[in-house]
Amino acid sequence: ASPDTPTILITGHGDHDLAVQALRLGAQDYVTKPIDRDYFVTSLRRAIECHQLSREVATKRAELLEHTEELEACVQERTVELTKLNDALLSEIVERKQVEDTLKQSEEKYHTLIDNIQDYVLIIQDAKIQFANGAFTTVSGYSIEEVIGKDFREFIAPEDLELVTDYYFRRQAGEEVPKEYEF
Repeated sequence: ASPDTPTILITGHGDHDLAVQALRLGAQDYVTKPIDRDYFVTSLRRAIECHQLSREVATKRAELLEHTEELEACVQERTVELTKLNDALLSEIVERKQVEDTLKQSEEKYHTLIDNIQDYVLIIQDAKIQFANGAFTTVSGYSIEEVIGKDFREFIAPEDLELVTDYYFRRQAGEEVPKEYEF
């Protein structure tokens, strides 16, 4: 008999050791003579059901193995993708850190220059003073706290107010006006 064929041992000898040995070797059942028809039919049904279940288990195991291999391949592909993305992200982080460091150095140089320049520097936005350097406070006599947030026109001499105001609003409108002028 092949390993796939369900086997029922039928014997005229009721030897217990023989029955145990037959079952250990793969027999589905052990039937002694004289054969009880109902017991034999039940034994056949059990053997057939057991054989069918055994085949189903083997099929499911094969399917499970196939799915496992597919999942492992997917996990491996995704791992490669994630590794590449992680490497790219790490590269971006390093690049961003370098840019931040460069920006910080640039800002420090800018602040050093602006804070130590002899000319005064104002940053005006929406006609309000947003920044003034130390040279402005030295020349004007006002503290930085006194000028921040104030309308810049409050600090222009009356005889220059019209020209400076005109240039400011024309520049804000995108028109070409002189970049430097004295007043």
